[in-house]
Amino acid sequence: MSTKVVTERIDEGAVGSLSGEPVAAANGCLAEFDLPDGSVSTGPSMLLCLLSGEEDRRVGVGSALEVGGTLWTVATIQLAEEGTGHVELNATVRAPKVRAKPEDLDFLFRRSCGRCGGKTGWDGFTSNEMGKLCVGMACIQCPAKEWLTNGRIQRMFFEGTPTFTPGRTG
Repeated sequence: MSTKVVTERIDEGAVGSLSGEPVAAANGCLAEFDLPDGSVSTGPSMLLCLLSGEEDRRVGVGSALEVGGTLWTVATIQLAEEGTGHVELNATVRAPKVRAKPEDLDFLFRRSCGRCGGKTGWDGFTSNEMGKLCVGMACIQCPAKEWLTNGRIQRMFFEGTPTFTPGRTG
């Protein structure tokens, strides 16, 4: 199994779901909150109410909590005067490795898979983690995913970000 990062947003005053568990967000404000290393920070925060366990936790950016067996980390807190802020949390979850469907890929960028030689296409993801712009490529023959970067990609994004169009043949 591979993993993927998922993001969940819960609006202030609403109930969302983390790992299938109902969680409410309320009372966004500047306050102290705990960080995973045991230290305390102060800043924008939100009260998360884990409804199935009747537990309330004040969280801020960097806070972590386990819900439904999954560790969720607070990525952003947006405060608003009218009480309509939100909290976004990320978690790394298991994702089955499956080959991509051609109709889900954009073949504006394409190449042969480095693993099986099959056809790959852009999966809509981009990254700068390798020091320059890369596009995510997925194979239609095997579950391989890889990053592609070259001069053509750099030029296309410099001239104007191309629109990801699933099913485009190139």
